[in-house]
Amino acid sequence: MTQLWHHPASGVALAYVTGPVRPGEYVSVPDGRSGLAIAGETVWWFGPATRPWVADRMLDTVVGIRLTHLAGRPFADTSLAPWCDARVELGHLPSHAASSTDLRRALQMASTPRQQAVLLVAYASRRVGADTESRGDGAARILAGAAAGEPVAVTAAELAISPRQMHRRSLEMFGMPPTTLRRILRIHRAASVRVGGTEPTLATVAAEAGFSDQAHLARDTQALTLTTSSLALGRGRVAVSDSFKTSGSTRP
Repeated sequence: MTQLWHHPASGVALAYVTGPVRPGEYVSVPDGRSGLAIAGETVWWFGPATRPWVADRMLDTVVGIRLTHLAGRPFADTSLAPWCDARVELGHLPSHAASSTDLRRALQMASTPRQQAVLLVAYASRRVGADTESRGDGAARILAGAAAGEPVAVTAAELAISPRQMHRRSLEMFGMPPTTLRRILRIHRAASVRVGGTEPTLATVAAEAGFSDQAHLARDTQALTLTTSSLALGRGRVAVSDSFKTSGSTRP
């Protein structure tokens, strides 16, 4: 069973409680975001996700948050390039080494998973700050270009930088090249198309989401979700990550 809360605070895209998580059955679909999760008594920091992850152990409950794409760099307080697809204890982030112990103690005292989700949201929101979405470093423009499927050269020209400079800037801000970010956002756009209103054909989904054709959609779906388009983009027919689902309220 999964509980979801969308945009519960500044800089936080998603909070969730899910479980049980069974090894080999739960697939975390990459969304390009960073996040925190509580598994057992450990608080984990997840760097920007670019590839699927399959659960390798049995967990009764997992509580977590996903930061917005623009909040990962401010939260980490360092370049995200070295943290791409990393999964480490929160204290391994230098800027969180001291505060992670207090957070872990507070989480242990919480009486319910929902209360733990509230604590994670509050912690992340404080660390990110309120002006994350309006930074003047070009991050928002790079993200918008990737979400729209825009060629790198077009975005770079608008930012008055070279494609190579934009590549480096994207690595620092998002932990990945802009082309990788574009690919990840496109598969999530396909999921949004499929769940909206009527259920369109996969060919229609491919066209509306920006894929070159249905075969392109099938290849990316298999690579990023480890299953077929019809299963991954169907309504609740495969156990994919919470960030790939669209239902949920706004506050835990």
